[in-house]
Amino acid sequence: MEKIFGKNGELYCNTVHYNYKQARNMIADGSYGNISETWFTNKNFTNVITENNYLKNDGYKSNSCFCVNQGEEIYHQVPTIELNHIYYLSCRYKMNAKKCYARICFTYDDDFSDNISDGGGLVICSTGFEPSDSMNGDWKFGSTYLIPKNNAHGLITSSYIYISNDNDTESEARFSNLIMIDLTDTFGAGNEPSQDWCDNNIRENDVFSNIGCISENITKSNFGINYYIPNSAVGNYFNYLYLNSRWEPRDYMFMLTGLTQNQECYIYSKNLFLLDKNKTYYAYVETHRKETEPVYGQSIDFYFPEAEPAIGWQEIVDNNKFNGGGGMREWKRVSAFNNRSTFENGSYILRFDFNNKNITNELRATSLNLIDLTSVIEKYNEVNNCSITVSDINKAWCDRWIDGRSSPIIHIKDPKNTKIKFSKTGDIYCNDIVIRPELKSIKMDYKTGTIYCGKLIKTQTY
Repeated sequence: MEKIFGKNGELYCNTVHYNYKQARNMIADGSYGNISETWFTNKNFTNVITENNYLKNDGYKSNSCFCVNQGEEIYHQVPTIELNHIYYLSCRYKMNAKKCYARICFTYDDDFSDNISDGGGLVICSTGFEPSDSMNGDWKFGSTYLIPKNNAHGLITSSYIYISNDNDTESEARFSNLIMIDLTDTFGAGNEPSQDWCDNNIRENDVFSNIGCISENITKSNFGINYYIPNSAVGNYFNYLYLNSRWEPRDYMFMLTGLTQNQECYIYSKNLFLLDKNKTYYAYVETHRKETEPVYGQSIDFYFPEAEPAIGWQEIVDNNKFNGGGGMREWKRVSAFNNRSTFENGSYILRFDFNNKNITNELRATSLNLIDLTSVIEKYNEVNNCSITVSDINKAWCDRWIDGRSSPIIHIKDPKNTKIKFSKTGDIYCNDIVIRPELKSIKMDYKTGTIYCGKLIKTQTY
């Protein structure tokens, strides 16, 4: 390429090959942005509230969280657990009383009569979550390793994350951004990164989630109703927690199968969403194609409204060539970024096109999202004490910083592959590119394999 480094922090390239691993988030709807009905309780619990205290620079960047009151407990079923694997669990938490005590433990059944971890219940901190005078109402970050040991139950087939509020005051504990991944499956036995590495090098610990979402939440009740799939040989719908393989999400999933007589098939929203012609929108869907299949030159189109010009399109590629592996290596975000200034204000459907080109292969999809970028940019500025505008960002910025209502795919840097390389054809190899428009220069962190830039501009649309 003629130019790679711009004068104002712009980074130009042909493609980016990330060394990070892509892992399944074993917890569905970890901030409850989808209000998915996947969490259960022992009391009359409302499950989720809107939390507006994300203005402080305390790491909390979601529009929703769990609120667990005194004496309450909530629990959530996780996939099959394998003995002696190393699991990583993290979350954000906040409490507003000095005597509030909360814990997260890991159990093998829903009555919590026994625990599969040593010590009779594993907590994120040695004493659970216990606030102090220094919390000042801020959110805190907590994490732990989970290592199930040998016990009478053998392979654990029905396991639960269990959150309780054991305080002795009329106080509440809040939890959000729950992430759990199988490090052994992702990196291989003996190659699991440390807890500290995971704390600081998982992208989803730092993204903005469930902010600016226009497309509605998907629940266990409406997952097969709110979207429909015409022109597909098979239009399958998979509910939350239904899938238990390392390469399929715990969130809902749609599967489209192309027809030989059709060039394309669709995912249509049943309901209408409000459009403001003066705003810029970001649409995305996490998609899967089998790496054993040839690349057919297929693509995804995004329509809102269902008319030209589209928000945008993106080519479907063999994604295992663009990441460093992991159980979710075949998944890739496909997205579009644009304004809708040629249309009139009103309510319109959202449409995702799978351009199968008369080929009968399958495309799986989760995390269908349409986002008004106004709110996300506002929160980015508040958190980072800057004043960027929509003119400072592009689709690559959105891909890096935005998760819609959930985070089914986790991206974790590889501590054994931290090299940063630039090929002669303009391809970049690294663990991550952190795009911060307020930066006017490019910086390299060779310890983690991370590049910092003001804007990432890719030649290829993929």
